[in-house]
Amino acid sequence: MSSATAYPRIHASEGQDPNMPPTIAAPPARATLPGGGRTVLIFGDRPRWLALWAAGIAFQEDPSFAWSEIAPGEADPNIAPLMSVSSNGPRIMGVGPEEVAPPPHLESDFGQLLLGPSGEETLRSRLEDYLGLPALVQLLAARATRPNGRSSIVILGLDRLPAATLASSFEREDLHRILRREGVMCALTFSGTPAPRLVGRFDTAIEFAAGSGRELSDAQVRVTHGAGSAPRAETRTLHDQWDELGLAGPLLALWSRPEFVPRRPV
Repeated sequence: MSSATAYPRIHASEGQDPNMPPTIAAPPARATLPGGGRTVLIFGDRPRWLALWAAGIAFQEDPSFAWSEIAPGEADPNIAPLMSVSSNGPRIMGVGPEEVAPPPHLESDFGQLLLGPSGEETLRSRLEDYLGLPALVQLLAARATRPNGRSSIVILGLDRLPAATLASSFEREDLHRILRREGVMCALTFSGTPAPRLVGRFDTAIEFAAGSGRELSDAQVRVTHGAGSAPRAETRTLHDQWDELGLAGPLLALWSRPEFVPRRPV
């Protein structure tokens, strides 16, 4: 009787020697990525209404969207409470520019664990791309991921970032590509007029102009690009544009009540 050990044939190739350890194939990378992600920039005056629009777009996809506000800021103090009652999802407060800057590149052997015998690097490449996203984006997306693998997030106050941080994050074309591929819907606000280079990176850009009026009904909203249809790109009142895009009416009503003093959930 031979003393050789007969190994189980797990993922053994045809004709493999039973006296040799089996070759265990690594699981294949997912053939279908989540996809369906997009990036939306809302810019203009009145930070409160920019935040409303970002909340409306995210709420349309997921009432439990995750959100954050870049600090420090001089925005309306009611914005954070209104965001809190607009979503029952997680929030991350007190975020500084360092959380939005891309993480330092760290050499690691972890990616080797994802390589199969065939040298397939799809999964490794996808992981490395994702880990190159700003830490804030990774945290928000992870906390808001739905069963279908997609997530909806909002980041307020992109204008508070130093120019260098903005250039190394949301001005990067590959960042937007990764978010689309990974199924992340990311809506961001910018108080003021952003540079055309930044605007052009987003799938959709929405301009908000309150003008001289103080009431919400006086505001004008225009989808500057990425609208998908000509009528949506027209300048409309906020209410008309809100209806045109099919956003949640109750959410608009909540933010429009001047007598409403929001309170943070306990």
